[in-house]
Amino acid sequence: MHTCAACTHLRPTPVTPGAPVRVLELACGTGASCMHMAQVFSAEAGGCSISGVDIVTDAVECARAAAEEAGVSGCASFVQADVFGLLASGRWGPDRAREMSREQQQEQLTPQEQQGQQQQQQEQQEQQQQLQQLTQQQQEQEQQQQQQQEQLTQQEQQEQQQQQQQEQQEQEQQLQQQQLTRQQQRQQQEQQQQEQQQQQQQEQLTQEQQHQQHQQQQQQQPLFDFVYDCQAFHALRSVDEAGYIKLLEQSLRPGGLLMLLTEERNLTEWAKKSPALSR
Repeated sequence: MHTCAACTHLRPTPVTPGAPVRVLELACGTGASCMHMAQVFSAEAGGCSISGVDIVTDAVECARAAAEEAGVSGCASFVQADVFGLLASGRWGPDRAREMSREQQQEQLTPQEQQGQQQQQQEQQEQQQQLQQLTQQQQEQEQQQQQQQEQLTQQEQQEQQQQQQQEQQEQEQQLQQQQLTRQQQRQQQEQQQQEQQQQQQQEQLTQEQQHQQHQQQQQQQPLFDFVYDCQAFHALRSVDEAGYIKLLEQSLRPGGLLMLLTEERNLTEWAKKSPALSR
């Protein structure tokens, strides 16, 4: 990065002396500019926090891998997103960028996790096969019992009937016991449902409190000191000019530095449309 004495006033500086320089690049691609700025600003007293956004997933993955290899992954984070989709997040700064980058990386399964899923599926198939074998054995036993019953004499059949009556009585007793047990289980289930409802209500209250805290944190989190756009301006402007201006207002701190590399020569009238660009 060019840092001669004549261009010192263009060098981004943090709001508080000694704080990290916060930089955002829109349409960062494979992250070459971000990593270069990370190496330049890492020499500052407070270090730096570099964030890159691009809609192409492969480019973002390459940027993350390159940052890891270059040893700047601690201060450089990359997010796969449509820049206009970030408008729904409201205030958007370095903290949210790092959080989104971590969430996206956690969603990607490693080869070990994929292997674990395959092993789990194989174990489930083996269990199903064992269950089928047990079912088949039970059916064979039932058929054998039927054949034995057909071979029984009349006396044996009478004895068997008596035994069946006794078993029936025992079954009726078991059914009565089961009914009592079911009543107790229903009572326990009703109690558990009441406890779950209370717990859900408590969780809803907790979620509302966390949401309020999250909104407060978003309002309090620092914005970027320097926003850099390398030739993405003309394309984004044709898609949603008002959204592009709003994104700058939500990302760039008052007094921060915006650098646009574009083919258009006269941006004076366009810059007057946004208070964020005129301050």
